[in-house]
Amino acid sequence: MDGVCIAGDLTVDQNTGSITVNHYVNDVHILGLTVVGFPGSGIAQIGGDGSTFVANTASGNGAYGIVAFNSTGTTELFNTARGSAEAGFYIGDSPDANATLVANTSVDNQFGFFVRDAEHGQLVANNAHDNCVGILFLADAPGPAGAFNVTGNLIRHNDKACVGNPDTGSASLSGLGVVINGAHDVNIHANAILDNNPSGRTIASAGVGVLTGHNGTGTPPMNNRVQGNVILHNSTDIIWDGNGTGNVLKPNLCQTSNPTGLC
Repeated sequence: MDGVCIAGDLTVDQNTGSITVNHYVNDVHILGLTVVGFPGSGIAQIGGDGSTFVANTASGNGAYGIVAFNSTGTTELFNTARGSAEAGFYIGDSPDANATLVANTSVDNQFGFFVRDAEHGQLVANNAHDNCVGILFLADAPGPAGAFNVTGNLIRHNDKACVGNPDTGSASLSGLGVVINGAHDVNIHANAILDNNPSGRTIASAGVGVLTGHNGTGTPPMNNRVQGNVILHNSTDIIWDGNGTGNVLKPNLCQTSNPTGLC
């Protein structure tokens, strides 16, 4: 059960679980709510077009803080999400997301900001701290992800430890600032990415990680740019698995990288 649910007219494929939006719900505005302790998500949207979420607080919810599935034109401003079992802020299953997230705070979640199977948008002047992962772009789940600008964010101290579940294939995570996992055309510029160090077991740890999707066997990261950031005091400031083309990972103010030579 979610705290607040916004839904268009949907058809769900009973075999695959995929959702088709027949008609979007338009121009919903959610302002100034506090949503605490629901077993599902604090504020959930499926099939929204042009929705705006401003100055809401989602705390201690069992899934996501504020989530938008199968939506377009979502704007999220000055919201806070804390203590979510999954992501504080989630944009998913949205090939035309056109999402704008500005000046939100995500703390003590599994993922601070999570973009999965979604393209086109911007993350600007947000604060992600004390999550297991600050910002994650995830492709191959099932479709592409990317074409986002990530500018002026503070991504720090994401050292919470999240234990994986072998039964579901989820990995243990801790100490990850920004992860581009199989995504494309993500522009990470003018961010402060600081002090992201693991406090428990983790599949990887870094200030910025540029990695191939689907456990290293899926889509390679393509045409991503990580430039002009301050990336310091992380377990490793920048890691790249060497796959993909068109990735530009310097210059940045950083000290450590794998492979060497990126700082």
